[in-house]
Amino acid sequence: MSEWRLTYRNLVYYARYYRLIALATVIAVAVIVGSLMVGDSVRTTLVNRVTERLGDTETVIATSYSFLEDTILDHPLLRGNSRGVLFVEGFIPANGRLVPVSVWGVDDPVVQEGHALMNEALDRELSVSQGNELVLRLPSSGLVPSGSLFVTKNYTVSARLMNDGLLSSGEGGNLSLQNDQSLPLNLFVSRSELARLLDLEGKVNVILSNRMIDEATFATAWTPACSGLRLLPDGAGEALVSDQLFIPEQVVKASQQASGSFPNRQFSYLVNSIEGNGQAIPYSFATALDSFAGRRLQAGEALLSDYSARRLGLSEGDSLSISYFVSSDLKILREEKQRYVIRAILPIESFVADTLLTADFPGLSDVDRCTDWDSDLPIDMERITDEDEAYWNRYRATPKVLIGYESVSERWRNAYGSATALRSSTSFDLGKLTPSMLGVNLFYPRESSLYSAVNGVDFGELFLALGFFIIVSALLLMLAPLSEMFYKRQSEWRLMEALGFSPKRVKGLLWREMTPIMLLALLVGVLVAIVYTGVVLMLLGGAWSGVTRTWGFHLVVRNEVLWSGLGASALLVGVSSFFMIRSAFRAGNQSFGRQGLSSRGWCRLSVSMTILLLAFWGVAWFYLGSISSFIVSGICSLVTAYCWGNYLLASHRQENDSSLCSSTLIWASLFARRKEVRISFLTLAMGVFTVFSVGLNRQGFGDMSRLGSGTGGFSLWGETQVPLYYSMMTDEGRERLSLSDLPKEAWVLQCLRYKAEEASCLNLNKVTQPSVVGVDLAALDSSDFRIKRSLSDKDWKGFQTMSDDLYPALVDETVLIWNLGMALGDTLTYQVSPDRTVRVLLAGVLENSVFQGHIVIDKHLFQSIWPQVTGSDLFLVKVKDEEMAETKQLLSQALSEYGVRVTSTADRLAQFYEVTDTYLTIFMILGSLGLLVGLFCLVVTVRKGLLARQEEIRLYSTLGFQREQIRETLVRENRLVPYYAIGTGVVCALIGTGQNVLHVGWPIWLMLVGAVILFIGSVWYWVDRVTVKEINRVLGRTSR
Repeated sequence: MSEWRLTYRNLVYYARYYRLIALATVIAVAVIVGSLMVGDSVRTTLVNRVTERLGDTETVIATSYSFLEDTILDHPLLRGNSRGVLFVEGFIPANGRLVPVSVWGVDDPVVQEGHALMNEALDRELSVSQGNELVLRLPSSGLVPSGSLFVTKNYTVSARLMNDGLLSSGEGGNLSLQNDQSLPLNLFVSRSELARLLDLEGKVNVILSNRMIDEATFATAWTPACSGLRLLPDGAGEALVSDQLFIPEQVVKASQQASGSFPNRQFSYLVNSIEGNGQAIPYSFATALDSFAGRRLQAGEALLSDYSARRLGLSEGDSLSISYFVSSDLKILREEKQRYVIRAILPIESFVADTLLTADFPGLSDVDRCTDWDSDLPIDMERITDEDEAYWNRYRATPKVLIGYESVSERWRNAYGSATALRSSTSFDLGKLTPSMLGVNLFYPRESSLYSAVNGVDFGELFLALGFFIIVSALLLMLAPLSEMFYKRQSEWRLMEALGFSPKRVKGLLWREMTPIMLLALLVGVLVAIVYTGVVLMLLGGAWSGVTRTWGFHLVVRNEVLWSGLGASALLVGVSSFFMIRSAFRAGNQSFGRQGLSSRGWCRLSVSMTILLLAFWGVAWFYLGSISSFIVSGICSLVTAYCWGNYLLASHRQENDSSLCSSTLIWASLFARRKEVRISFLTLAMGVFTVFSVGLNRQGFGDMSRLGSGTGGFSLWGETQVPLYYSMMTDEGRERLSLSDLPKEAWVLQCLRYKAEEASCLNLNKVTQPSVVGVDLAALDSSDFRIKRSLSDKDWKGFQTMSDDLYPALVDETVLIWNLGMALGDTLTYQVSPDRTVRVLLAGVLENSVFQGHIVIDKHLFQSIWPQVTGSDLFLVKVKDEEMAETKQLLSQALSEYGVRVTSTADRLAQFYEVTDTYLTIFMILGSLGLLVGLFCLVVTVRKGLLARQEEIRLYSTLGFQREQIRETLVRENRLVPYYAIGTGVVCALIGTGQNVLHVGWPIWLMLVGAVILFIGSVWYWVDRVTVKEINRVLGRTSR
């Protein structure tokens, strides 16, 4: 007989073993290759999303709190390769909700005035048919920043647009500058129409270019006029003014450096009153400046118009008082009063003749009467007299008094500028001004976006980790029939050696048998892996979208991924088989009769493992509580139980070696089949451990102490599309926001936010610059938020001051570990401007909280970094539980024009926990598959054990054992291992879960107890049925 024929006949004869080996191999290959393909497909989808978001854009020129003239697009540097857009965030009321949208004003003939196009994501969100009308609400800031004092009361405008359908992703419908895999909610409108709505004709705030443009090159195309600075004739000199009313402090300083001294700085202001000699003039414009008509004004000096002097009855040398509002935070107004000495009284005509003495305030300068003023300042119209109206009719906004600039420069300046005009007796040299001084910045999103996409959440590693126990169980399932087949072929191998076959040649024949089976299983495994990948991707875009927050994942099959997965699988299966063959041939005829370690040896090893487990568990309980500690604790527990199981086998073997009873037979049989027993135990115990540990780690809100630390004791979380510039903790602010009915004892914590990258578990991309929230940390001291870990004391005060040019920040634990991949003490870098880089120290860790997605720093430190962020678009509200529903409704209605979205803090936490629970669901499903493999391995072990013991069963009957005794002995023997495995899996899950055990709600406990009862009952029933069936088959159905 040829070797090939021998190989074929062996394959046929041992087909039942090879079928199981092939099945186990297919399972292992499918999980390994499928996990790698899932990771590659998700990563490729994220990379493709970058192209969808950016198109061919290489350089983005964007402004912050400023605008660019669209004429810059005609410069040769930008002509033909760039497009200017007007971008603003708005919202659309739909189905009782306010849907936040990104509005892009574009110059595209497809987008007509009065019409709009939307991307697929927004179409899904709104469910508005083509041809129907949309109501779009937008912030009405105009050129003057809304955070300044001198703006109108109206913060939003609206437009009715016809829905013209979809703009596909290939046509740029998913345009976005954010590193986020979730599809944006985009609405595309005509730029000219959007500019008219916002009073921004001829302006853009984003330029997208398909070429790389560095800052030096862009500076050659940019001029100060592009950013709204205008030079006006001023006698023999010039005056510099801004379309945005305020001139930034950097521009003022640069003009000083150019001329060698400060130009004549000027700041116009609306004051509450000018008082003197017992008389008062209400609501007048005043101008602070360094000099006027050749007179240098010092701090505390004033030039009074003769009109005002006559009305107040004042003379040169007299003193007067000026009162005005100032605001340092959320327009919490504080009235201040200053006294001035009248240096000179000048004709009102000299003030009128100087048209640059006042600024053009929106809602104030362009009305016919004083009582028509549209301002968000609390102007008491009853104080305005007929004489004031007569002055306005004749002189308009001409100031009634001029004061020294140094008197009020620190009080009147704001985050947007320190002057409303600069005046010089000579020409201005604007050559030292740079785009960044006026809020124009360049960045290159493609490189950073691709880095974030490639280095984000690795779903390949994730699914390999989640499927680890399936892979292990599959390998153990493969080894079980392999081990049994080797045992049965010991006599065959001895015969072949007697016939002259060398051990090496026998091994070669065995490999010749196994190789085609393995190769076929590998190929089938790859096919199953492709199907597995497709199913997983479909679930990630559907039932498991809580993890991804998006859809549209595409199956990608790349050769390098297939070969790497196939190679890893082949190596794993091959190495496992190699060691099994080597072990079988080394042991020879004694391979299944060796005693191994003695009971004393197993006892020592078991005690050592128990001590190690207790020590690690104690450390993990009090200090770690991480995923790594959970895995290590679980594995350590399984190994410890495995050692104690082997000790029981060895000790019973030695104690009952010379006796003959039911118990002796059970332990002797288990010891003889210890390899199969160990494999069955490990596969089943790991499956139970996986399923139960997932259940115990599911998040719930049964523990209110954990809920309190996550919410800080606050009831509601609110976000607005249009920032709020009033404090909801003052009576005036509540009145302005129509919140007078808010409960008096309600605590509202308004936060400032610098929007950067979404850093919560909802973002799959790698995060390098998370969004920052400025919070009054002194107020948090009385909240339920808790600092879990800190570089110093767990005291809020330590985070309110900076040291060594480092700004201390608090970060949510989930953000720190998973999104940033950093540790406590690491630093983040923010490029605030080209000449200023800020370093933020991650100095403390919060418990998983509603702030997830951001890092938290003290509000005052925040304002020193981003002074232009003056409005609050995020707030927390604390009210009584019985008032929560009513308060939520009140906030939703009163702040509807701001695009408010109010949710309970518990719901916000649940959104984050949904991600964790989705991962746990995936883990549980894969773990359940591993458990099924373990159960199947147990089935194989029990059935094949019974089949192999037919002669033993007949011998028991011959020796006088009753059928019931035989059944009871075999049933007890075959139940013992699964019961021990189930108990081990449950105990290991409890140990690995650590402190989370204290927070498991009773529904989960009830479910787990039910699962234990189900497992035990299933084993009890199934083993009994199989054993009885086998005994009846061997001994016949008649009673003995």
